Amino acid sequence: MREFPVAEGPPTEIALHFLHARYSALNADRITTQLPALSPERFHEVFLSLASSRLHEYLFQGLLSNAGQFRKSTDQGGGRVYFGPSQRFQGVPPEEIAQGVMRACGHLSKESQAPLLSVTKFYQQFVFVHPYYDANGRIARFIMDTYLNFHEFSFSWGAMHSSTEWLKKLNDCHKRYPGPKYEDYIIRLASISRNLSSRSTRWLSDHSLFPVSAANLPTSRSPSFVLGRYKKEKGTVPFSH
Repeated sequence: MREFPVAEGPPTEIALHFLHARYSALNADRITTQLPALSPERFHEVFLSLASSRLHEYLFQGLLSNAGQFRKSTDQGGGRVYFGPSQRFQGVPPEEIAQGVMRACGHLSKESQAPLLSVTKFYQQFVFVHPYYDANGRIARFIMDTYLNFHEFSFSWGAMHSSTEWLKKLNDCHKRYPGPKYEDYIIRLASISRNLSSRSTRWLSDHSLFPVSAANLPTSRSPSFVLGRYKKEKGTVPFSH
């Protein structure tokens, strides 16, 4: 957070506190309930918006000066970023990010006949693009949960983290994307995704599309003295519209 400071922003420890509280306050079910009424085009636009800026802006508003922005070639270090085991993978060049995010979100079809394969492709390709310096994994997980929720699946992230198989296959896909053997490897990863998923009942309640507000942040993670000091956390944040 030192690379993109904000004026009168909170100390790093409190900023991380806010970040975790905001992410915890997200609820995929609340978005899912609105998706059935959307056209396939609007359905796709919702996910593209979440991936392109809305989630990152929501998570980092008031914490980073580049909240909601992709990496840029004018950033320090030319906008380069590395990730994965021993930082072995490099995110795509900044000028290719927008196209890469669009390509990844293109797999999130409302009428997909193979949603687990579709969302596995999205997750791998979005992480491979690595459009942001921070929270790429968090954003990809939330979008994956939302998409699978719509298709009445639930993915067990706990089971994924307790086994190295899924992450190993994910890295195998990174190494082969977009080569000739990529499809074989992404299908293997999707097969593991299926083993880590279960059928779920769609949660049907009446909620607005983006209902998260600062007032709904867990109090145990958002102390009143912090909210009082940083007034930007009071009132409505982007996910209330």
